[in-house]
Amino acid sequence: MVKQTVGIVLKEINTSNENDKIVVALTKEHGKKSFYFKNAKKKNYAATSLFSLSEFNFTSGKNFFNAKEVSLIESFYNIRSDVKKFAYASYMIEFISEFALEDVASDEILKFLYYTLNLLNKSFLNLELIKVVFEMKILQYAGMSIREIEAVQFATGQENMETQKEK
Repeated sequence: MVKQTVGIVLKEINTSNENDKIVVALTKEHGKKSFYFKNAKKKNYAATSLFSLSEFNFTSGKNFFNAKEVSLIESFYNIRSDVKKFAYASYMIEFISEFALEDVASDEILKFLYYTLNLLNKSFLNLELIKVVFEMKILQYAGMSIREIEAVQFATGQENMETQKEK
């Protein structure tokens, strides 16, 4: 049975067959999931690229979801064309990959990641500020309180570095 979900591509993995690709995406219903795409490099390449928000039609497989079709919803083109934005977005994708779980609905985290990538894509806001807010919110989704986050920042000296920068 073919199922459908929406997700943001967190990682692309090339396979031994040069046209096929494995894509790890953060999805609404299934959390972090791997999709196997046959002929991905010939069909809808943009929809399976890093940062892309896409709609996946798939069937369940042994180790992966087998993708039947994929449609691009948003590519976040401006992130790809700006080295700084690309670096920050890559960091955020990696950060979220550490916290996202397989087979655990991630609707709120997906919405927040989409919102953050949209900010990076369309704005000229302070990238460091966007990153810090992103980290704090994801840590809250992971179950940490603001007090715990502050304690970690204090213990690692991040808070002191920030106040020194201001002086």
